[in-house]
Amino acid sequence: MWQVLDFIIRYYVQIVLAMSVTAITAVALAVFSLFSGVRALLRNEIIGGYNHYMAKEYIPIYAMENIGEMYKAYHRLGGNGTITKLVEELKKLPSYVVDIGSKAWGKDE
Repeated sequence: MWQVLDFIIRYYVQIVLAMSVTAITAVALAVFSLFSGVRALLRNEIIGGYNHYMAKEYIPIYAMENIGEMYKAYHRLGGNGTITKLVEELKKLPSYVVDIGSKAWGKDE
């Protein structure tokens, strides 16, 4: 009886622990990959918004709020300072068209 119990403790517990470590490592890699992917998508969307609204020379309030929320998520996921600079530049834009003579009020060109 003790021999069987000793055998189980020596080998089965080690096998279960090894399998657990392998499973935890696989899950950790999957989560890291998801975070990296989401961070890349957020970065792409923020850069796209930056290019779009800098060309228009204004950014509507709803768009700035959306970019702000994306930036918060991007930053929490470990994003870098490059996007911070872009968001800070967007915050300096007016929320409406300043030169009414050359652009239609709030319309895309």
